Amino acid sequence: DVPERSPWRRPHGITIHLREDNAFAPAPASRAFPGWRATEIHTALNEERLSEGTVRALERVGRVLGERTGTGPDDDPLIRSLRQQTRADDRAAELQRRAALLRHLLTSRGMKVTAGFPLDQPGFADADVEALADIALSCTSQADFAALLKQAP
Repeated sequence: DVPERSPWRRPHGITIHLREDNAFAPAPASRAFPGWRATEIHTALNEERLSEGTVRALERVGRVLGERTGTGPDDDPLIRSLRQQTRADDRAAELQRRAALLRHLLTSRGMKVTAGFPLDQPGFADADVEALADIALSCTSQADFAALLKQAP
C-alpha cells in the first residue's frame, strides 16, 4: 500500500526510458518485464490490492519471461509446493468422501463400523471406487470387508 501523501506515489503516471544509441528515450513498455506497459506498472504500484487486470498483466509478463528462459510455474519452489499441497488436500478430501460412502453402505446394511473405518484399512486409499463399492455390498461385516479388500486386485 502506498499512502496518498507518499513521495513514492506518482499521480501522473510513470515513464519508462530505454537506452537507444547512447541516449535514453521514453518507451511504452519495459524491456526487463516484456510487455508490461508503463500504465500497467503505475496502476500496480498504486493499488491497495492487486486488481484482476494487474494480475492478468503479471501473468502475461511471467509467461513471456518463462518462454524466454524455458521455465514455467512449477519451476518456482513456492508455486510447486502450493500445487502439491492442493493436490494432497484434494486427495484427502476424496478419501474422506469415499470413506463416508462406504460407512453409509455398511451401516445401511445393519453393520457396525469403527470410527476410523475404512481409512484405517490397508489398501483402501489405492483401491478403485467401484471395487470398494462391490466389496461393501458383498461383505458381511467390517472384518469381512477388510479381508475382501486384501484380496482385491
